[in-house]
Parts: sequence; structure tokens; C-alpha cells
Amino acid sequence: MSQHLCTHRSLGVLAAPWATGATDEPHAMPSLSGVWAASRKPGRITVTLPHHVIEAIAEGSMRQGRSMSNYAAFLLETALFPPEKQDR
Repeated sequence: MSQHLCTHRSLGVLAAPWATGATDEPHAMPSLSGVWAASRKPGRITVTLPHHVIEAIAEGSMRQGRSMSNYAAFLLETALFPPEKQDR
């Protein structure tokens, strides 16, 4: 299996050959954490959200004085990696 990384033009990030279709080798998809860690840059994605979710992000971002993008990234990161609860 090839371990080479290449630049994926549409993503602007490093991607493995299995992600770009550059290999015909049958194998399971490896973890993307190594691919993203190699670039060390924030990534960009496009998502389609219901109108009420966009409104909630807009309202929350205004309350906190953040851009909608920054607030949405904060919400996603907090949901995926919740802060550890401290014992009191």
C-alpha cells in the first residue's frame, strides 16, 4: 500500500492516494487524523444547514461578538470534544 501524500486541489489540503482515487489497491480507509496533522492548517468544509440552525448560529455569534464561521467552529468542536468536567 502506498503511503505517499499528495495535494488535493479541491480541498487545498494534503490527501492520501485513496482519497484522490490515485490508487487501485483495495484496502480499508485509514484514519484522516494523520492527513490533517500533516498539514497543521485549519480545514474548510461546506455544509447545508436548515434555516433555523443558521438563524441560531447568527444570533449566537452576535451575542458573543464572533463571526458566524468562528461560532459554528466553536460549537462543532465543543460538541465533538466536550470539556472535561471538573470535580468540585
